Amino acid sequence: MSFPAISLFNAQKKNSDEVKLRVNGSFFLGWHSVAITRELESLCGGFRLSLADKFIPEDKPLKFYPGDECEIHIGDDKIITGYIDALTSDLSASSRSLEVQGRDKTQDVVDCSTDFTGKQLIDQDFFAVAKKLCEPFGVKVKDEVGGFSKTKSEAINTGETAFEYLERQARLLGLFLITDKDSNVVITKIGQSRASTALKQGENVLSANVTIDHKDRFRTYKCKGQSSAFDRDNIEDVKNSFIVKATATDNGARSSRIKIVQAVDNVTPAKCKAQVEWLASVSRARSLRVTLSVPGWRQESGELWAINQIVPVELPFVFLDRDMLVSRLEFTLDAQGGSRTQLTLTFKDAFIPEPQLQPDPTSALDAAKK
Repeated sequence: MSFPAISLFNAQKKNSDEVKLRVNGSFFLGWHSVAITRELESLCGGFRLSLADKFIPEDKPLKFYPGDECEIHIGDDKIITGYIDALTSDLSASSRSLEVQGRDKTQDVVDCSTDFTGKQLIDQDFFAVAKKLCEPFGVKVKDEVGGFSKTKSEAINTGETAFEYLERQARLLGLFLITDKDSNVVITKIGQSRASTALKQGENVLSANVTIDHKDRFRTYKCKGQSSAFDRDNIEDVKNSFIVKATATDNGARSSRIKIVQAVDNVTPAKCKAQVEWLASVSRARSLRVTLSVPGWRQESGELWAINQIVPVELPFVFLDRDMLVSRLEFTLDAQGGSRTQLTLTFKDAFIPEPQLQPDPTSALDAAKK
């Protein structure tokens, strides 16, 4: 089915990557300024489209409003299925402007509280739970991982949004939630695909900002727990009963920096080791963040840039030559820079799921028998 295209420019040049807003059966194109965002840590993508001054024809009133269903297309590729959130219009004797903002349909999963409370969803298949929580909002769920993963022993809190609960459960299971072009919630894992284009200084990188921040890095990570061999009635004995169950080292941090975490009772040394190694790896990975800009919105293959892709990065100026993960992107268009893509990159290890320091049931049973 074809839809009428309404150009908002008084004069329009042909552009194969024209940004189009489809709403109420019509495509609106000719936008003067564009910003379309996707982010790994935010289920819901968004857009902002604007026109100014002479580009707004007086004889074509725009018949769309906040709450209307919409789609955003770049050329022939649909990238967002959602709702218009806000319209902003400015008018004076010498100028006019219009701005349209919206987000994916998954905004309702992010914004709205769920009516499921208590223990209704504990110890169930995560895919089935996700479908149950998203169904009231008309949002479908896809599973790219497969297999049977049970939700952990955490109930939904009163007033909690569907996304808050699902994200917490997904992290416990080593999974991630993103939104696709049709506004389906997709259950996936980090870095499942690779970009077809490398990012190279002096070739396709227009600008880059590299931040190295060591404030959350430590040389030594220790996990301490209580020894079972102490007199619980003796206060001094209790104070001195904490022993180091595991350590991990980050040689990139200064030697004087130490981080200590406390384990719950009866946690095994192996679980403590997993915890401190996770802390060291994630803190190291998160200490480097790269934001760079490339021309256009597409890779060499013709595909649009996408989040959750592994991309080779070569920035000799900062001695960086390795694979990184696209954690955020923004497609922009303006009169100064034309069409560009801003990519935020980090190391894949920044998203390693945190091990849970739950008591070992066997150790707890043994302790109870004493």
